[in-house]
Amino acid sequence: MFKEGKKRRLIAIAIFIIVVALVAFWFLYQPIDYLKFSALDVGQGDAELIVTPRGQTILVDGGPDNKIIRRLSEELPFWQRRIDLVVLTHPHDDHFRGLIEVFKRYQVNNLILTGIECFDPAYEEFIKVAQTSNVKIFIYNGLDNFMIDGLNIASLYPRENIKNKKYDNSNNSSIVLKLSYNKIDFLLMGDAETLVEQELLFSSKNMLNAEVLKVAHHGAETSSGEDFLKVVKPTIALISVASENDYGHPSPRILKRLARLNIKEYLTKDVGTIHLKTNGQWLKSNDTCLIADCPL
Repeated sequence: MFKEGKKRRLIAIAIFIIVVALVAFWFLYQPIDYLKFSALDVGQGDAELIVTPRGQTILVDGGPDNKIIRRLSEELPFWQRRIDLVVLTHPHDDHFRGLIEVFKRYQVNNLILTGIECFDPAYEEFIKVAQTSNVKIFIYNGLDNFMIDGLNIASLYPRENIKNKKYDNSNNSSIVLKLSYNKIDFLLMGDAETLVEQELLFSSKNMLNAEVLKVAHHGAETSSGEDFLKVVKPTIALISVASENDYGHPSPRILKRLARLNIKEYLTKDVGTIHLKTNGQWLKSNDTCLIADCPL
């Protein structure tokens, strides 16, 4: 009799726990009504994380070291070990080296690479790690356009397949992406320099306007020309940079240029990871409304 009563109590407790877990799971997995964009604080490097309203995850570049793992753990739920798409803009170690550990700790479903010639041993290790994981690897094949959960992703540069091509300056092989979520656009420039900016002004001028500009090459003087900025007309400019670096990034001249054009800059060295969110109409940074009437 006692054993039967104890058994019923245990069954009731187990059912209660299951119900609570299911309710919690339902709330946690309800789609949010906005897109999240984070310029991750990875020091002197680049990494941007985009999370769509239905939880699809896109990582553009991975920074110079394992800081990326800490930053991802801060942005994603502790149980999530999946990244749906990784885009490596170009094979410089401040963009790819952190991805080595990402591929070891996360299930990456898709990877896009330029495939340009690169003999860096660390890059070869990254490729080897990627190839031994269960990831679909795509070599960038020129201009493309695809949609993920209402987020339109357009590649603006390079304009052709550059696999196995040799670059004296691989900054100018950077994949340039425009992300559009309804009326809000993000332009991600990798490390592209003024040569690429001029090509874009010639070939894709009507595609360049964006509310958010991820400034190329950590704010170096080699990028962010005035003519280019005047066409993009961003509301805000994001600069991923370490507080102490040997390159003088960001250039004071670039910061003055942004200020003169009334473009508000956010630097990871000053504010850490830069968090933006948008429903496609408004754009918000933490508690600051940047565009339209943001919710409280």
